[in-house]
Parts: sequence; structure tokens; C-alpha cells
Amino acid sequence: MDIDAAPPPSIPGSSHGAPPPPVPSADVDIDLDCDATLPVDLLLEIAARSDVVSVVRCAATNKPLRRAILDRGFRRLLSLRAASTAGFDPALLRGVSYRLEDSEAARPVRVVQAIPATEPSLVRFDESLVFEPVASRDGLVVLRRLRPRPLFGQSLEEGPPGSVLRVVNSITGEVSVLPSVSIRDYRKHALINVEDHGRSFELLVADERLRTQIYSSRDGAWSPVRPIHLHRGSRPFHDSCPLVIGRTVHWLCNPEPLPPGRHLSGPEPYIVAMDVDTFQATVIDLPRGCTSRMTASMSHRGLLLAATVDGKLLVVVSETQVISMWTLSPPTEEEPSLPGSWRRQVLIDKQDWGVHSSVQFEGFGQRSGTAILYIGRVGLIRLNLATKEAHVVFYRTETAYVSQVCLHEINLSSLLQAMKPLS
Repeated sequence: MDIDAAPPPSIPGSSHGAPPPPVPSADVDIDLDCDATLPVDLLLEIAARSDVVSVVRCAATNKPLRRAILDRGFRRLLSLRAASTAGFDPALLRGVSYRLEDSEAARPVRVVQAIPATEPSLVRFDESLVFEPVASRDGLVVLRRLRPRPLFGQSLEEGPPGSVLRVVNSITGEVSVLPSVSIRDYRKHALINVEDHGRSFELLVADERLRTQIYSSRDGAWSPVRPIHLHRGSRPFHDSCPLVIGRTVHWLCNPEPLPPGRHLSGPEPYIVAMDVDTFQATVIDLPRGCTSRMTASMSHRGLLLAATVDGKLLVVVSETQVISMWTLSPPTEEEPSLPGSWRRQVLIDKQDWGVHSSVQFEGFGQRSGTAILYIGRVGLIRLNLATKEAHVVFYRTETAYVSQVCLHEINLSSLLQAMKPLS
């Protein structure tokens, strides 16, 4: 299987890359044909098979059609549309952004690649590069101000607490500046809940000892610091993205701090799952033999936590020859006390891609089912776990370095619920 390659965006002052595809001209009609003579039921069937922009524009045409689109029945149609892709909707991924630093350019830039590239971008995200994205969900992006590099012999955990955090709605452009947090939040963060088209949210941060705080936008304040009590000491990897399923946050953890340069030859990583309402935590072991299938030099960046639409835990693994996906089935009714079982399937054979270099995962979009990965000799790739379609986001060059990768998804159901009927 070949990777569907799109030309990389160009950056100012650089000799590599190609210009982004042209925006469709004004005389190109990308709207639905919302002819009032067609039955509303037929128009709804057409809308349910259309892109997000067309659905919203169609809802603005007339009162009967808008009323029908805002009805719960239309959201059920959308669910049926996503059934062919395991409940994921790839159209809900509207963009990928990243920091691009090139030795041939005057300065680094933040690049936003619209998806699909043939349509005007819905993403409004041009935040200063002094902020790095540490979480994203349903259009919201949590940004943390970059900290100065630690002094020689000093670890990240020895710095001061209280990061400068802001939450940006990458669809509307609205920005919320958060009060200072009390812990050293050097890890990736987790948006637990996003409602009202991004106007209401909860944000969880954790430190190296899994002490947590939760910010509520409705209260405008942080909760007290709460520790997690486990029977073994656990430390989440600082650059691994936590996964949220319902009201449970999952971290990829190691039982002890790893010294620099040490890889998975040491203690086996595992997953810590915490219920944010009860603060009860459990340990979930990775599938047996999961890490032994990886190359000896591969770090935890070759593991990605993901989830199905119905809430099953997934682990995507960059193995030596393939990219695999493990699904955790829940305990059976006959033996509820026993742990669930893992089932493995091969997503991609690396030989089909002609890839023999390392693969590192950069993030996962739970609405679209998209994993972002960096392949050493190829570049930045987006891979849909349901369709197995892959697209090049950025081609690797000898002079360019990509970081701060962020997925921009929208929640169409939330967007429709936030829309008001036409008066």
C-alpha cells in the first residue's frame, strides 16, 4: 500500500517544499443543492453524506431544513454514516499543525495544514511559538508557555511549579487564560470534558508523581492537589499523550525513572487508569510480548494509547516489521473478576510502505480515528486506524525539524446542538 502523498507546505525563506494547494475560487459551488422542491427527508440523507462545511451551510438555508438538521434524528443519521469506519468520522479532522524549524529559513514558523487541503481552512491557530500545545480535543488546544532549558545536571522536575497555560478554540479563535497551577505540570495534559462547542471544559494536569489538579472553566478555578495511590510507584512518560475515555484518564507509565538514553530494555511499561470523579486508579498491563516485538532501540514513543468509539482501550505499536493495534476486551459476565483480554491485528506492513526506519507516534484524534506518526526517512504521516488510509503531512528534509504536532478536530454533534433555530 502506498502512502497518499500531498505536497508539503512551504515556509518563508526556505528552498524546500511546494506552495499549498489553491483555495477554491468563489465561483466553485461546494454547498449542497438545498432546493426547496426536494423533500426534507431526501435533503437530510444528502447532508448526512456530505462534509462538515456543507452540513452547516445547508442548515442556514431555510427554517424547515435547519429544524430537521438540529433534530436528534439527523445525529443518528451521522452515526450510521460513521458505521463503515468503526464509528470514527475522518471528516471531523479539520487540520494538523506543527512547528517547522529549518536551518535555511530565517526563523521557525507554525504551519497549519487544512484537511482536506482543497477547501478553505476552518482552523484559526496562529499562536506564538513561545507556547507549545500539550492537549487538544474538539477544537480546543491547551497551550503551555515554553520553560527555559534546565541547567546542566538539573532535571525537568527540579524547576518551579505554575506553568503559564491558555486554552485556545482553534475554530472560533477565542482564548482563555488560566490561573496558575500548583504542581509542576511538565507532562502532557488531558481535556476531560468539552461541551457547548468549546465554551465549557475541564482540564487535568499531572506531575511526575501523578499528583493531579483539575481546572473547571465553569468555576474558573483549579481543584486542590490530589495524589493517586497505587501499589507500585509510577511515573508517566513526560512526552506521552494521556488518553481520556469517558471520565477515566489513561497514562503510559514506567515503574521507575529511566536514566537518559535508556530504552525499553528496562522495566516493562504499563498503563495507569484513573477515574477523575473518585480518584480510584488501576494498573493495566500491556499485552504480553507487546514490547518484545519492537526494535531494541525503540523507546516508548513507539507506543500510542487510543480508543474505539464505544470506549475500548487500544494500544498501537510500532513493531519491527509492522504497525499493529491491540484491543482490550472487557471482562466477561461469567468471570467479571478476571482482567480483559488483548486481541492483536496488523494495521500496516512496513514493507508495503518501503519503510525500514523508526516510527514515533505524535498523537491520536478520537473523533476521526487518526494517528499522527513520524517516520524517520519519510516525514510526518497521518494514518486512519479504521480505513488504514495514510497521507503525508510533511516530507522530511535534511535541513528541517518538525515538533509541536497538534490535531484539530471538531465535534459536529456539539456544533449542531449549539446552533439556534432560525427566527
